Amino acid sequence: MKLVVVESPAKAKTIEKYLGGDYRVLASFGHVRDLPAKDGSVDPDQGFAMEWETYPDKARQLKAITDEAKKADALILATDPDREGEAISWHVQEVLGKRRALPPKVERVTFNAITKSAVSEAMLHPRALDEDLIDAYRARRALDYLVGFTLSPVLWRKLPGAKSAGRVQSVALRLIVDREREIELFRPQEYWSVAAIMEADGQEFLARLVRWRGEKVDRLSIKDEASAMAAKAAVEAGRFTVSTVETKPQLRNPPPPFTTSTLQQEAARKLGFSASHTMRIAQSLYEDGAITYMRTDGVQMAPEAISAARRAIAERYDAGYVPDKPRIYETKAKNAQEAHEAIRPTDFTRQHAGSGDHARLYELIFKRALASQMASARLERTTADLADGTGQTVLRATGQVVLFPGFLALYEEGRDDPEDEESRRLPRLREGDAPAKKKVEAEQHFTQPPPRYSEASLVKKMEELGIGRPSTYASVLQTLKDRNYVRLEKNRFLPEESGRLVTAFLERFFERYVSYDFTAELEEELDDISGGRADWQQVLDEFWRDFKPKTAEVMESKPSEITAQIDEFLAPYLFPDKGDGTDPRLCPSCGTGRLGLRGGRFGAFVACSNYPECKFTRRLGQNGSANGGDEGPTVLGTDPQSGEDVSLRSGRFGRYVQLGDGKEAKRASIPKDVPEENLDLDWALKLLSLPRTIGDHPETGRPITASIGRYGPYLAHDGKYARLRSTAEVFETGMNAAVAKLADAAGRSGGTRGSREPLKVLGKHPRTDVEINLMEGRYGPYVTDGTTNATLPRNLQPDAVTLEEAAQLIDDRAAKGPAKKGRGSRAKKSTKKG
Repeated sequence: MKLVVVESPAKAKTIEKYLGGDYRVLASFGHVRDLPAKDGSVDPDQGFAMEWETYPDKARQLKAITDEAKKADALILATDPDREGEAISWHVQEVLGKRRALPPKVERVTFNAITKSAVSEAMLHPRALDEDLIDAYRARRALDYLVGFTLSPVLWRKLPGAKSAGRVQSVALRLIVDREREIELFRPQEYWSVAAIMEADGQEFLARLVRWRGEKVDRLSIKDEASAMAAKAAVEAGRFTVSTVETKPQLRNPPPPFTTSTLQQEAARKLGFSASHTMRIAQSLYEDGAITYMRTDGVQMAPEAISAARRAIAERYDAGYVPDKPRIYETKAKNAQEAHEAIRPTDFTRQHAGSGDHARLYELIFKRALASQMASARLERTTADLADGTGQTVLRATGQVVLFPGFLALYEEGRDDPEDEESRRLPRLREGDAPAKKKVEAEQHFTQPPPRYSEASLVKKMEELGIGRPSTYASVLQTLKDRNYVRLEKNRFLPEESGRLVTAFLERFFERYVSYDFTAELEEELDDISGGRADWQQVLDEFWRDFKPKTAEVMESKPSEITAQIDEFLAPYLFPDKGDGTDPRLCPSCGTGRLGLRGGRFGAFVACSNYPECKFTRRLGQNGSANGGDEGPTVLGTDPQSGEDVSLRSGRFGRYVQLGDGKEAKRASIPKDVPEENLDLDWALKLLSLPRTIGDHPETGRPITASIGRYGPYLAHDGKYARLRSTAEVFETGMNAAVAKLADAAGRSGGTRGSREPLKVLGKHPRTDVEINLMEGRYGPYVTDGTTNATLPRNLQPDAVTLEEAAQLIDDRAAKGPAKKGRGSRAKKSTKKG
């Protein structure tokens, strides 16, 4: 008997079916060992020796593998065909060796797709473990450990509130912060455009003003409304004829099949998937045998796959859609390793796979791979100038005509930015034509700052710079979100204050290690290790020799010195010029003190230099700029009942309103859906009056109340809750609506246990479209879709759980079937019976 070890149970089940009865296939369930999270796991003084520790939750699986290995004639390590897969195989072999359970024959096989032909072919060509790949894995793991476990303690002690720093994570965060700085420094310029809506042969088209008063009009030429109106009048008064028509043929070639990063980018653009969700779905498609291995930066397909794609194109379209020669692609990504194929379907006759998100992602992969071998699109780019009788005023229309769609008949690549005017369709225009002028418009514009990064554009930028590896991007971005260093708004990354502080700290004291060039060069060295061109211990030694003394130097600095230098570094952001000649650091409360950055138990904040006489403080986000606000308490008015002042204030957890002063003062947080500019005395009194009693329930006689909790507005009645959609509903919901909402919530949650107020509504399950809630249960927090409950793992904090993680937990729990009753239940039954 031969024992085959793979990563996942789904993969094991499929492969065992292919191989037959002479093989036993077991799953390791991913990595079986890791460096323990403690000092000394990597010892630089002993040649970077590593202390590996098996995962406690893998003990059962390792025992099963060990037991089978003792009976096996040969061990075949068939984990994924990349560095991580090689590392898992190495770990399994090491564990079995230490347990004296290693069979006499050990082989390593890899396959790029889980199909019978690919697996059978791989079994005919075994090899030994790739020591270079294993060295590269050890180097990366040691490097990430040394950076994390050396730099993070420095952060904890010198920058209160900071959580962690990582080698690639910190550089990705810097990209987001740098982009935000560009946006803040950007000063918009006003400009105007003048355009006419013209019509020819019954088709309308747009023609923009490009010459006025005999002078060329550029994008920023018309700077004010007066000039724009004068130009508009000139266009309205003119009679325009087509003076020149220029057509240029264009060929547009199809993009290559997907790599890991381009799949993440396109899935984000077209399907709205996060990088982590894309990789989870792709992993499932790979294990089902639908696609090839999804962690790759290669853009080429195997010759047999190209032939299959060309046959599929010929069957689907006519012969004109199949190019004369197969297309050969070369990657442009920095540090790319093209040992693996691009991501493609394993069978080009299979147009659909799975359902829901699986089907959508498979369709994207299928179309992209098939289109990559299709004929080029033939386009005709047309530029037509229309001049008035004097020739002093000229309009220009641009567009394109698709002469032959080629690959565009199947697939068109998504873009992060809107299409340009050249992609618009034009009617056929000839010199001397006089199109009808339907309307003339003058439109005001302002130059725009560079856009914030989306997941797609950030992944693209990281790949261009050679930062990290495509297979790690999803986890890197997820870590930034989990650490609350960034947040996503409208699918764009915004840095949180904690993220800006960490970046400022690292740029000021560890500039080299968060520089883009250094990180990319280190990636090249790590790739050299995997290619056998560099020694892993030497690479680590060169890094550690400079990094360790630098961390020791910063650790010896006083926190106050650290804060002062970060204060200086962040001054343009914390204390921007107000444009009125006043000192931006002048304390608005006492009028004499100067504002500066201070470190506290719960993080950094801005405070007055006259403390303790002046106790003015503000959060970092309140800088007096357009995005900030008034820092000190603002009196909104007087409560007519108590006669006490109602004020708007800032606290550790955001802005709030307060009635009166002292410890007994009543406070209420400002909900997110109540804009601060709309917050007046009436709104403040309404918030301070909560909870609001709607009335007594007609069936129970007990009161129904409406209020705002930690996770939003809700109704409460007799220990049961129902969520409300907005703050306005707290004050507007009547008795009939309240009773209906409570009944609906109880029905959805399946009774009393589930009808408590959710800690958080996470969103709809990507596959089932059912709402997932985070709940507090008797035995700890759990997530539920109303049918299946899944307890959160101990290492996953409730505040950090994402929709994707919750959906996966629910799916995993549902796959296990109903919970089995424990011994306690059986004991009770037997006792009762007796």
